[in-house]
Amino acid sequence: GKIILINERVDHPEIIVAGFVLQGVLLGLVIVVLELRSTNKARELTNSEILEALKRIEDKLNVHIEGLYVIGEEESEGDINAYQMGLRKFKIFVTERLLKTLNTEELIGVLAHEVAHASRKHTLKIFTLGIVAIIVEVVLLMFFLHRMRPVEAIIFTGFILSILEKVYLALQRRFEYEADLTGAKVVGKDVMISALRKLSALCGDKKSKLYEIYSDHPPFEKRIKRLQKMII
Repeated sequence: GKIILINERVDHPEIIVAGFVLQGVLLGLVIVVLELRSTNKARELTNSEILEALKRIEDKLNVHIEGLYVIGEEESEGDINAYQMGLRKFKIFVTERLLKTLNTEELIGVLAHEVAHASRKHTLKIFTLGIVAIIVEVVLLMFFLHRMRPVEAIIFTGFILSILEKVYLALQRRFEYEADLTGAKVVGKDVMISALRKLSALCGDKKSKLYEIYSDHPPFEKRIKRLQKMII
């Protein structure tokens, strides 16, 4: 029977759906493998002052961090970054260049931001939304493929998914604001603002509104302004 024709409906739409899902899964696996390659070579940070500060932040936010690791210059390609990984057991990774860029107080501010992500289970929420997005994609494709030609079904599905993607990114930007505010309540907003200003000076802000819509992080300038308005 027919599998896929440009101008006709298909007898086996599930084959097209499976292809799209497989493509997304493979892309996700590639991203995970690349991340694991860099994190596997990370070394554990042993600075007692920073580790003690991290423990105080954990206690205040009622969450346990399994470890704090540094990704070398070669693995991070000189990037200035910090991120939290884990859905139930949490680890924090910082790049070598971030360590060299921030002073101890500013680094503690960044760590408070990452611990806040863990405390609020932002990574778990984002992961769950990703699973929901895959289910929505499958349902939409199956629905449209039973009612129209493949090209039309793909266009309609792509349009709806592009809207959902913007919602997904907007939620991630909201999580960044939440992590800033939660972290600032622990270490003080001046510490967080100082770190963000230094990162803004080094990394820069993209001024394009379109870029902001398609970014998972708000501009540093907006994050700083929100913290400045914050009353502790």
